[in-house]
Amino acid sequence: MKTSATLRLFCFAIVFFLVRQSAFAQGAATGDLHVSVKDPKGSVVTNAIVTVRDVAKGLERTGSSDGQGGYSVRQLAPGTYSVPWMHRASPKRKPPKSPSRSAG
Repeated sequence: MKTSATLRLFCFAIVFFLVRQSAFAQGAATGDLHVSVKDPKGSVVTNAIVTVRDVAKGLERTGSSDGQGGYSVRQLAPGTYSVPWMHRASPKRKPPKSPSRSAG
């Protein structure tokens, strides 16, 4: 009898730890976006205002490019994004049309 109870407890512990591990492995899928902002001539645009917009949900994140024209956004949910930008020196200028990108 004692062996049977010990065996059941051991099996229960194994099943518990396997289920626990698979439950913690269910993280949300995310991706990072790294872009270089360049003008139509191919020159780097520093300190540009960059917006990452989720096309389906309308959510936005805005920031500025670094001194080398680079811009990064971390932990984006899977989806399709547009990435318009605008140079700080000319806030009235409309951002160029940018292609949509899919993440995930």
